[in-house]
Amino acid sequence: MAEFTVQLDLTGAPGLGLEVDWADGKTLLIKSVKATGAVPNWNSASDASKRIHANDRVLSINGTSGDPKAMLAVCKKDKKLSLLVRTGSSAPITSAVQTAVQTAADTGKAGTSAPVPKFFEFNVTVDMSFHTRLGLDVDWANSKSLYVRHLQAGAVEEWNRQHPAHLSVHAGDRIVSVNGFSENAEGMLSLCRELAQSRSSFQLRVRGPPPPPAESKEAPKEKESDSSEEKGKAKDKEKKKDKEKSKKDKEKEKAKDKEKSKKNKKDKEDKEKSRKRARSSSS
Repeated sequence: MAEFTVQLDLTGAPGLGLEVDWADGKTLLIKSVKATGAVPNWNSASDASKRIHANDRVLSINGTSGDPKAMLAVCKKDKKLSLLVRTGSSAPITSAVQTAVQTAADTGKAGTSAPVPKFFEFNVTVDMSFHTRLGLDVDWANSKSLYVRHLQAGAVEEWNRQHPAHLSVHAGDRIVSVNGFSENAEGMLSLCRELAQSRSSFQLRVRGPPPPPAESKEAPKEKESDSSEEKGKAKDKEKKKDKEKSKKDKEKEKAKDKEKSKKNKKDKEDKEKSRKRARSSSS
């Protein structure tokens, strides 16, 4: 590892151009360098040995160190910045989801069953560049996390549209950290507001229910069986309807025949009466 100083000028630049994390509570871990900003400008004009890369750490900004929030506050206040940077390893930053998947795979190889988690945590990166609202209605009654009461239009809604359900934010989930800052609900809420107003990207650590288990290979057979059973019931229902209709049609035919027979009988009686009258008149 090596340390070097970076001199940045934010005048006319659209921000630092960094995505950072402060999980250690002391430094800013660089997750990625954006395409535009003061840092990309520095990189393009500097030697390879003094360029800032993902996994490097910012140890201090204009002499302020040991407090990530204070360091970021300096970035908002001052236009010219002096960053003390420590180079990191070339190993990629592994997300919580990747870690969970890899752990499950390793457990499966070992031939043991993994314990069923009570909850599932994942990272959500919200980009406020094109949004004025985060889009979350939260409650901080337990003082350590932000309970999501419901969602509104905003940056989180856009994240949800681009990700599967188990990696989306839902009502009932909890935000347990904001850019690595945790265990202080009011502080996290205040930080969310500050970061949203800065129109930059930041990360939420969300805790939700465990994702649904993968369907077993027998599932399609069960579905097919259920489908066949439903089809059989539908056919029986149709047959029953046809029988009832046939029965009603027969009853209608009988009623018509009965009515016709009555009419014929009446006509015969009327004719017989007419004959009797005719004979009586002639005699």
